[in-house]
This record gives sequence, structure tokens and C-alpha cells, in this order.
Amino acid sequence: MESKQSANTSSSCTQVCGEENNCRSCARIVLVKLTHHTCPGKEILTHAVLDDQSTDVFITDSLVGRLGVQAAEIDLQINTVVGFSTIRTQKVTGLHIQDVNHEHGSIRILNAYTREYIPTTQREIETPTISRQWKHLANIAESLPNRPDIDIGMLVGRNVPAAFQPISVISGGLEEPWGEQYKFGWTIIGRVCKDDNAEQNTAYVNHVTVERETLLEQETYNPCVLSSSAKRALIASPFASPVSTKDMTTPEQLREMMELDCSELKHSRKIRGTEQTESVEDQRFLTIPETGLQRIKMAIGRPPFKSDDVTLPNNKRHCLKRLLSLKRKLLSDQRVQSDYLAFMQKIPDRGHASRVTIDQLTTPP
Repeated sequence: MESKQSANTSSSCTQVCGEENNCRSCARIVLVKLTHHTCPGKEILTHAVLDDQSTDVFITDSLVGRLGVQAAEIDLQINTVVGFSTIRTQKVTGLHIQDVNHEHGSIRILNAYTREYIPTTQREIETPTISRQWKHLANIAESLPNRPDIDIGMLVGRNVPAAFQPISVISGGLEEPWGEQYKFGWTIIGRVCKDDNAEQNTAYVNHVTVERETLLEQETYNPCVLSSSAKRALIASPFASPVSTKDMTTPEQLREMMELDCSELKHSRKIRGTEQTESVEDQRFLTIPETGLQRIKMAIGRPPFKSDDVTLPNNKRHCLKRLLSLKRKLLSDQRVQSDYLAFMQKIPDRGHASRVTIDQLTTPP
């Protein structure tokens, strides 16, 4: 009896989690129709992450390109679990999202910031197969869309409260996933793998808080009402429109930046006991280039990692995702594609890089 139950659990886990025995966990991800107020008849399907730990809405560059809208570029300061960072992005306004069956009214998105991709994967999207593996969720299997061909193009933060108002909730056991119904449909949340021995090798943490933005105020145009000749004239125009900047830094943020700058000055304090010195790891880092490099035809040596026993991860999937995102961006904007190719061509022309020959592609044992 125990062997049969174990076999059923293993079979279910294989169907849900795959052959790699990598634990699968579902997030609050829904399928929505995205429109822009300038072209309400142009609807684009995309998956959206409902993340109540983030304060704002983010949208991928490729999705904005498909909508054909123009947006002002800004410098955005965001706060994540790894600290503060400033990114160059675009601020898109006039977006609306709605359920695919038009059973509920559309929800307006005041502002959305562009990013290259949304940090999540298709494995976090619930499917009918996952729902049928759990008795308390089997009834909603037919209501779950199964569209692996649709990318995850949005992250909706809690500044859109209408998107987070639940209609119904199905609870399970203490260690079982549960279901939530929103205006966009049903979602399944939590660990969905039935094998307790399955391991989760990847963790995704969003929790993005927008702290400050420095925006560029410039005149935008509506691509839906311009004629084709007007669009060509606008693109070909050699004159740049006047741009003014608006800094929204508060006095408190300015004081924090000044304190940060002062704390990073090396050996600048005069009070005894407060001088900054290199840590043991910093000193070890500096000795590696001095003692570990050898000059043959080029400088070679081991990288200055914290530990000598380093195993580099296989990030082929992430590299491929970035490559495909770049490809979509270049195909959607001929001007960016031309500038990108011209820049890349200068690298070998100036001798900064050279093409790897075929006989060098095989890694020696």
C-alpha cells in the first residue's frame, strides 16, 4: 500500500514538476488583455504578476513596442531586497487591463515603468494539470487558461487596488496550495509539488518599491492618429526637441546621499577609532592580481573570488532569455538596430575584440 502511494506521488510530481525533480511553486499570475487609450481597439494578451509587495506597475520593453506607444525616459530609483539602485526606464501612461472574456470592466493603470523582462518564469503559472492533482482545486481546472505561448509582460503592484480584490478563495490544508479568484480569473498559489523530497533550486523575489524619479518632460505624439508620412518625417528629423529635467529629490533623500558619500571616503575621518580600513577579504582581493597573474602572451590567472572552490552556475537559460529580448527590441525599432550594429562593428574594427575561429570553439578537457 505504501509503495503504491509512493508511486502515485512520484507520477503526479513528474507531471507537475517535470523529470528534473525541481520543486514547482505557483504565484499569483493571471492572463489579461492590455490596451492603450490611444488605440483602444488594439488588444494584446499577456500574463501579469499580481505582486502586492511591489508599489508600482512594470511592463516589458517588448510589450510597449507591440503597443506602439511613445513614453518619456526617466531615471528611476527603486528599492529592492538587495538595496537601492537607479535605472533608466520609460514611464508609460494610459494603459488598461481587462479579463479576456470581458466579464468585468477594464482597470486603468495610471503609470507603468518599462523593464527588459519580468523576473519570473512560466513554471510559476498555474495550469489545469496542476489543479487536477489537488482534490480541493480540481473543480477550477476547466477555468484555468493554458497559454504557454503568452509571455509574462507585466508586474502589477498594489497601487492598482482594483486588481487585488478577490472574488472567491479555496483553502486547502496547512501545507497545500490554495486558489484565489480575481476579476481576471482563477490563480493557484503555493507549492504544488506533492513530492516532499523535491528541491527548489531557484528563488524569485520582487518586492520593488519606487523611491524617486527624475523625469524628462518632452512632447509626445499619438502614433495612432499620425499618418505614415508624418511618422517618417518625425523619425528622420535631425533636430532634437528641447528637453528639461525635473528633479524630485526630497531634502531627506539629499541628506541620505550626502551621508552615503561621506561614509565611502577612505581614511577621511579625523576622529580616532572611526577610520575606515580594508577588510581581510579586501586585502586578499588585492593580493591575487599581484601574485597570481602570469605573463605569457596575455595576462592569465584565477579570478579573485571570495572562495577558491567556486562552481560557476549554468546560466544559459538566462543568457538566452536576454538574447531573445534584445532580438525583439532590435526588430521593433530599426533606428536602435542600426545604432547597435554600428557600435558592435566598431569593436573588431578598432582591434578591441576578434572573432573566435572554429578550431577554438571546443573547450579543452
